[in-house]
Amino acid sequence: MPKYEWDENKNKSNQQKHSLSFEKAKEAFQDENAVEFRGNSSTELRILRIGKTTGKILIAVVYTLRSVSFSEVSKQTRNIALS
Repeated sequence: MPKYEWDENKNKSNQQKHSLSFEKAKEAFQDENAVEFRGNSSTELRILRIGKTTGKILIAVVYTLRSVSFSEVSKQTRNIALS
């Protein structure tokens, strides 16, 4: 099981902005159908993961790999009706 780390102030800010905690966003890492893309950063490798939470909310999570930890950088949420 990977260890997830994030800045708690950033977590609170994102909860206010997007109504989704980093704790909930971790569920995107359990989505077997998620896709990942390499992000742009001059200082570290960033990865964009697009996946669903267990509640079927599609989210995009940007994270870095540090040691064996994931550090969440940001996320965006969109409600999309899937038929």
